[in-house]
Amino acid sequence: RSCLRPRVPAEQLTVLQNCVVWTGEADPAGRAAARPPFRGSVRLRGNRIERVSQDRQSPPPGAVVLDCAGRSVIPGLVEGHAHPSFEDIV
Repeated sequence: RSCLRPRVPAEQLTVLQNCVVWTGEADPAGRAAARPPFRGSVRLRGNRIERVSQDRQSPPPGAVVLDCAGRSVIPGLVEGHAHPSFEDIV
């Protein structure tokens, strides 16, 4: 089984609420290299990000709602750290 297959049905809606969102986008005001993190919500359809918003919205009927309790959401972050010179590493 591939780890790249979606783990939720493509039509399932999931809403992450009460999270700190870091998008990695450029700061629209030009004051910083990146847009500062903000408190908001993220709506997913299947395993795709459908919407990111700063305002608290009522989740659509039937959506799975997860309260992130202020935890950070960072889409697309990949750990690319490796030590290829080390021996016997699995």
